[in-house]
Amino acid sequence: ELISEYDVKYFWSVDGIFQEDHDTTLEYTFTENGEYEVCISTETPECPYGVEYCETINITSITEETSCEMSIIVDQMANNGDTSISQVYFAERTLESDEEIKYSWYINDELLDTNDSEFTHTFTSNGEYDICVFAETPECPMGVESCVEITIDNISEETSCDMSIIVDQMANNGDTSISQVYFAERTLESDGEIKYSWYINDELLDTNDSEFTHTFTSNGEYGICVFAETPECPMGVESCVEITIDNISEETSCDMSIIVDQMANNGDTSISQVYFAERTLESDGEIKYSWYINDELLDTNDSEFTHTFTSNGEYGICVFAETPECPMGVESCVEITIDNISE
Repeated sequence: ELISEYDVKYFWSVDGIFQEDHDTTLEYTFTENGEYEVCISTETPECPYGVEYCETINITSITEETSCEMSIIVDQMANNGDTSISQVYFAERTLESDEEIKYSWYINDELLDTNDSEFTHTFTSNGEYDICVFAETPECPMGVESCVEITIDNISEETSCDMSIIVDQMANNGDTSISQVYFAERTLESDGEIKYSWYINDELLDTNDSEFTHTFTSNGEYGICVFAETPECPMGVESCVEITIDNISEETSCDMSIIVDQMANNGDTSISQVYFAERTLESDGEIKYSWYINDELLDTNDSEFTHTFTSNGEYGICVFAETPECPMGVESCVEITIDNISE
């Protein structure tokens, strides 16, 4: 503390901003982490030129508050000279979370089929559009929403006889035995009814709508075509696209076969030992086998076993198994003849 015969008045500053306190102590509330220069100065008759002392402090203990605000980025895209549509890119880049953020996007209150932070939408009509995004995170449990209004005015009103096919691979809820694909035609316009004819590999489908979903069950190359006729396009118009389906898992076979191997009995002709095994069935999970000889259940759940026969005769050998891929179970049987036992 500065000693003087007169009253001493102190002046405090934080990063060059003077404070109202004029005592020997200063209480200051920091709201952000960072480095700050704190200075105290005074002037007395004994120190006519004044005296000042400064010190730099580092604040690191303030928890950064997560913002629950969002904003939408809008970017008009080039349409490669196609004036019948207007493509616009939308993105949300502000919201942060330690976990995955699932977004819900709306155009004029209609929910879109995307949960990503960004998407591109193709507009086919001029007009005013409300674009909204909603998200919920652990840091923002009540959810947060942001909206923006855009105007589309660069679409030509002239009727076009061109068509294009939208293709969207869909989630199959973990079912890898199929592949669902959404197809739509959004370009063609008419003052009258448009009747569509859809083809997959030249096979006419049972739909006349502008959109449909098809379930593919085999991998391969597919030609998708749509044909339409309108009063404005009396000769009709056609559009085709080639797609590749390669995400279908090969079907697991539910077939079994039994291996039979007559064994040597070390010269003991009073018995006949036979080895049985099942090697065909495959599964990602455990396979539990049930073996039968002449409909009598044996005490084994393995894929193989050896049985000792004590009597000649005809025997029916069956194995039954159930797997996740074959929930109804699968059975295989074989007939064998034992004739090498001495009576």
